[in-house]
Amino acid sequence: MKNLLVLLLIAGSLVYTFMFYDKDEAVPEAAPAPENTQAAAPAKPQNLPHVILFTGTSWCGACKALEGKVLRTPEWYEFARNEIQFTKYDIPQNSGAAPRQALELMQKYGVRSFPTMVLVDENGNKVSQKVGAYAHVAAYRNWVFASM
Repeated sequence: MKNLLVLLLIAGSLVYTFMFYDKDEAVPEAAPAPENTQAAAPAKPQNLPHVILFTGTSWCGACKALEGKVLRTPEWYEFARNEIQFTKYDIPQNSGAAPRQALELMQKYGVRSFPTMVLVDENGNKVSQKVGAYAHVAAYRNWVFASM
């Protein structure tokens, strides 16, 4: 239960983070999340697919495109909120400054380029992996549910 609460707090923080982007890009802004989403959100069922994103939004062009054209859309917000468990690791260009947990997971899942999404099962084993940025949330939704 404690792990689920921590996961929900992290997910809520990530969703909140996704709401802000570079205003110079012509990208629609995501619908604002309600206040206190961490406390007010109902617990997600544990059987939802878990998607982990390894990205480098401060330096990776494809990562910036994914962030602006997919992750900041209302469609992604709803998908990540209702249909999956979503974890994002934003890796700095100097990967030595990245959190140790992110580096360990990158090694475990064989992440060698950015952006990479990894679909994992309930035991944390890799089920599937998608490398690169795709234009639509539907492509990610189809990948997740076709892989399960």
